[in-house]
Amino acid sequence: MIYYFLVILSCILTSCQMGFTKAYSAKYGDSMRAVYRNSVLSGLAFVIIMGVKDLITRNPFEMTGFSFVIAIIFALI
Repeated sequence: MIYYFLVILSCILTSCQMGFTKAYSAKYGDSMRAVYRNSVLSGLAFVIIMGVKDLITRNPFEMTGFSFVIAIIFALI
């Protein structure tokens, strides 16, 4: 049952992130500084959400080699 909740939560968070990005872009524009600020705020929100997820499922966040490589690629993009 918890997995259904997490899938629904993931869909909600994805739509919230898209809405936040659109609202942020409308308010602050599309300059390079605004894009970097938006990326930092999105990253911080991700860390907070992962912390809440870890508290709900009581499983610590595990970093595998593959997820580390994907995180590095995502950070470079």
